[in-house]
Amino acid sequence: MNRLNKIDILQRQVTCIKTSNGYEKNEWGVGDPVGMILPLKAVLYDLPVIIKSQLIEVQNMVYHSKEQHDAKELVPRYYISGVFDLNEYNIGRFPIHDIPKHGSGLMTIDIDEKDNESIDIWEIRRQIFELPYVFSCLKSVSGHGYYCIIPIEDTVYTKDYYMYIMDLWKKKFNINVDKNAASLVRARILSYNEDIDEWIKDEVDEWRLRYIGKVEDKKCVDGSLYDYNLKNYNNIEDGLDWNYITNKAMELLINDGYHATSYNSWYYLGCELKNFDNGEELFFKASNNVDYNDSIDKIRKKWNECNASGIDDDLIRKWVGMANNKYGKNWFLKYIKK
Repeated sequence: MNRLNKIDILQRQVTCIKTSNGYEKNEWGVGDPVGMILPLKAVLYDLPVIIKSQLIEVQNMVYHSKEQHDAKELVPRYYISGVFDLNEYNIGRFPIHDIPKHGSGLMTIDIDEKDNESIDIWEIRRQIFELPYVFSCLKSVSGHGYYCIIPIEDTVYTKDYYMYIMDLWKKKFNINVDKNAASLVRARILSYNEDIDEWIKDEVDEWRLRYIGKVEDKKCVDGSLYDYNLKNYNNIEDGLDWNYITNKAMELLINDGYHATSYNSWYYLGCELKNFDNGEELFFKASNNVDYNDSIDKIRKKWNECNASGIDDDLIRKWVGMANNKYGKNWFLKYIKK
């Protein structure tokens, strides 16, 4: 597990622009022209204080009104995903490229009242903030929502991390996350939080739990067995325990020589195996299926860094599918519980 501290995160660089439609209409005089590369601390703490009165004015406007929308367009904003190139032709609009040249290793998750009319998002705010991988949980510029900053392992996979957390929080809190905020080039508008220190942690875990599906693991697998049975036979009476069968697929494949194909996929394999009681044994076996000359201590250290990914349809389909390819679609019959 990669534990990060507040100082490190607040020093990470982001790209700040003055407004969404250019800086010439902004009379608030924040810093230099757009395209500033600033530490996260500046956009969370320093700049909002400079324009505090204007930000509070925006918060006090009628929610989702045209007046508030127009006022938000004049508020400075930033790209939290990292350092982008800007030029005179797209000043204050969008970066030249859709991936930062230097990733910050940060993303934000957006939660708004308008997407959650049946629940009180503010009652759930504290529970979300207490999750070990949530660094902060700050009010948005409108005052009718909040955004959570989450440190991530790889900026390139921001959208994958985002969509996974969106589904996870829906199941855990029954809350709807704004899926439109998953883009690397989604600009975050500055907002003022008078109680900011209450909603920023001193330490946080880096989000590394999700198996993203590295290129080397995206092989064609036959998941039709699982797809068919999930729809027709997925109940206790049939004795079809897919978690158990998935574990058996892992056991069979690893005993037959399956191994990670890169350092990254080694970590993700460990995260998947961490879901099962025999995961450690299988991880050591898989690690020794290929000659990387890794010592027992190095393998144990890597295992201790892994965190359980959770068992979802993607994980089941992957392993059942690989077993289907290797052993045929009837391989699982002996593992149906009577």
